[in-house]
Amino acid sequence: MNGHRFDTNYNNPNKPVALHTNHLSFVELCWVMPSLLNFYRSKPHHYLSSLIGHEGKGSLLSYLRKKVWVLELYSGNSECDFEHNSMYAMFTVTFLLTDEGMKHLQQVLEALFGYLRLLQASGPNESYFKEIQTIADLSFRYEEESSAWDYTEVLSENMHFYPPEDYITGSDLFYEYNPQAIQNCLERLVPDRVNIMLFNKNEEMEFDQTEPWFNTRYCVSAKMHYSLRILTSTGQGGLMVVINLRDLCACGPGVLVVIGLSEASLCSLVSGVVEIPTDWLESWKKVEPHPSFTLPQPNIFIPGDLSVVPLEDIVEPYPVKIHHNEQSEVWFRRDVKFQQPIAYYYYYFISPLLQVSPQNRVMLDLYCSLLKQLVAEEAYPAKTAKLTYDIYVEDRGFVVKVGGFNDKLRVSKSTFFIK
Repeated sequence: MNGHRFDTNYNNPNKPVALHTNHLSFVELCWVMPSLLNFYRSKPHHYLSSLIGHEGKGSLLSYLRKKVWVLELYSGNSECDFEHNSMYAMFTVTFLLTDEGMKHLQQVLEALFGYLRLLQASGPNESYFKEIQTIADLSFRYEEESSAWDYTEVLSENMHFYPPEDYITGSDLFYEYNPQAIQNCLERLVPDRVNIMLFNKNEEMEFDQTEPWFNTRYCVSAKMHYSLRILTSTGQGGLMVVINLRDLCACGPGVLVVIGLSEASLCSLVSGVVEIPTDWLESWKKVEPHPSFTLPQPNIFIPGDLSVVPLEDIVEPYPVKIHHNEQSEVWFRRDVKFQQPIAYYYYYFISPLLQVSPQNRVMLDLYCSLLKQLVAEEAYPAKTAKLTYDIYVEDRGFVVKVGGFNDKLRVSKSTFFIK
């Protein structure tokens, strides 16, 4: 860490505080690396985040979802000051766990280290980097306009980190491929260097107070309904913090601040330290990638033709019906204001059954949720290429919305409906 140390407690109140949280469980793995500010032109942490967080076929999340162990996976670096500064950089992988995932925590972590082993064995991939580079360029060129206030804030922050010629684009674009920087980051994502925090969902804690500003329920007590264990490896100081919000014990000298299971902060120094089980560490070091793991296939949804069809002499200001029969109607409206190579399809499936009973409405909501889960894996490459989709219930039926760049929109639509 370049000689930098933190020798004092960040916070040390007399009593622990716990705020009311969602009923969720998650495990967070974090690695600390040397500062990556000088690698903004290649952004190796974004490259790794895109691979580890991939949701398509052969991905880590696809495997864990099929096992019904994990609901969501988040990876990378938020580039906030705490995680991305001149002293160090943090790389985090967070799993939102199911109840079964909690029971199979060791296997979930083994799967992660197995996927990391695949990435380390495969090495940096220039073709995949170029895909990320192209998508970032498209996102920057066709980004929706933000408020002047927000944009000024972004530029002011960028001026602290980038040279003048990169104030505007430094945080968004990938300028160059740097395989060595990627490899250096990969080599640090090992079991001996990881810190792990596990948050169990809270079912029994009584929140007997409410703060006046946001009406958040909380409790303050010298004894809390949780147990806190710290497990550390004997190698490079790997740390594992386990927080069980259902057990009752004294907190000791440690301090726990739970802001919410979606955004949790732990500020704790405890005297008791227990090693991570040796068999866990050894299995993580020796684990092989699961046979289903593969690197992402080339993304067929990245657009190549960004041309815009010229406007006709007369353009109708309102949608025009261009087709109809007994089963369907098709309406079209041409954009005359923005003139960008972007379009949207809206499919409105109308049925009288929706109005028959509240149960039908609930069942349709459930159907839409299931349909989104069903197409998630197939549609993920399209999603990364800035093609969007949504499925939602309306008054007389449900709507399927597909949008994005014209060039690949039909491919995305076909993939969606074939599935």
